[in-house]
Amino acid sequence: MVGAESKLVIRLLSEFKKDGLIKLEPKKILIKDKKGLARRSNLYF
Repeated sequence: MVGAESKLVIRLLSEFKKDGLIKLEPKKILIKDKKGLARRSNLYF
């Protein structure tokens, strides 16, 4: 089950990066669009 969860996280991070919501760096995930990421996650700040 852990393998499936890892694949999901990798897929979501890739989609967020493609959409310009985050930037992936070695050992870091930088949020570029907090509101956009919140909308995508159905969260509100």
